[in-house]
Amino acid sequence: MFTAGICSYGGDRAVHRPRSSRRRRARQDRHSREKQALINPDYLRRIRRRRALSMGVLGVWLAVEFAAFGLLGADERLLAVLRSLVLPGLPLFEWQPLLGSALMLSALAAVGAWLRWGMDWLLVGVFLVGLWLAAAVMPLHHTPGAGGQPLVTASHEFTLVLLMFALLAQLRTFFARLLPGWLPQSLLPDAWTFDANDQARLAALGCLLGGSTGAATKRLADARLWRRARRINAWSRGRFEADPLHRAHAPLRAALALAGQSTSLQLQALRSESNRALAGVPDTEPTWVRPLDGMLVALALAQQGEASLTWRWVWQHRLALRHGRRPAALHSPTMLAIGAAPLWEQAVAALLAFEQGWCDDQDWWALRSACLAAAAGSASDVATQRLIAAGQVWARQSDDAEARQILGRRSEFSDPLAQWLAQRARRTSIDARD
Repeated sequence: MFTAGICSYGGDRAVHRPRSSRRRRARQDRHSREKQALINPDYLRRIRRRRALSMGVLGVWLAVEFAAFGLLGADERLLAVLRSLVLPGLPLFEWQPLLGSALMLSALAAVGAWLRWGMDWLLVGVFLVGLWLAAAVMPLHHTPGAGGQPLVTASHEFTLVLLMFALLAQLRTFFARLLPGWLPQSLLPDAWTFDANDQARLAALGCLLGGSTGAATKRLADARLWRRARRINAWSRGRFEADPLHRAHAPLRAALALAGQSTSLQLQALRSESNRALAGVPDTEPTWVRPLDGMLVALALAQQGEASLTWRWVWQHRLALRHGRRPAALHSPTMLAIGAAPLWEQAVAALLAFEQGWCDDQDWWALRSACLAAAAGSASDVATQRLIAAGQVWARQSDDAEARQILGRRSEFSDPLAQWLAQRARRTSIDARD
């Protein structure tokens, strides 16, 4: 899908944007340039230094991976250390296959814990253990052959990496699709079935999209939200504070502020942390900022009279739309973006930004085909419902009559957020007629 001039490709034919959309886009571009001029140059220099340092570290890492193949020629012990840097446990398979497999699985689990809960210390610890085993414990199993024949180093262990990743991908797909249907939810641990961030987002978005403030207050009174915040603080950073809402937990703090449940001290801490943070908002989890959560915090601060210029710059540059998708998360210490955001999160976050005048409607034209395909299908999971409902609002905001007709076929939603979005779409339609 591409966007050029006033025309976006949508399916088998071109979809022309209405003139009002083009005028709105030009006005928003002018506002964006005006906001850009207000960003502190020192802040931009800090961002450039962080990114340059991060790219330097990444370059060294890629050089290590290249050297680990043995193409440069190196001592066997050095090759083992380099391969442990690539993936802990990789050089141990010929010595202790079970130990190598356990260390490799531990490394993959540590990466998952880092991405989901910010437990970077666990990842560093697993890598250090792998380096220690490769450098000091693992015996050298390659010796010169008879007659003084030279030893040719090989990197056949790398085929095990491909096999391991393929196996883990298959297992993940198997358990994700079949396990919830086999086991009742009551038999699974509460931490597996309760999505605290999603509950906090529902409360915050309910306040923004016209839901009941009482319903948001009821969601926020759930003790599991606070228990999770304390667990994240303890396991990720070793913090055991009386008030767990510090330095992270962006969706919960945004929901409390929007629902009027935050104390004056919590609001003051939210403002001060946002002013100090490179991303302009607190982290979702330690070291990670999700675009939707950052947008919720920025809107909560806007209700308190804060301009959130730093977050707007981050949204327009570090989290910019590329190839039709926005990043899934931003690593706040390095300001590097990773992954691709779920479709419904991108649609809702961009919709909130569009209504504030912080971006144009390019997100809609990038997500249009996905929304129409979801509406034409029969899937009814939560993510699909939210995507379709967000598309209904986008279609009315962008004067897309064809999309309105197709998306309007799906009007019954069981998810609360999808219901609020559908109500917003109907109100937008009524306002346009008036």
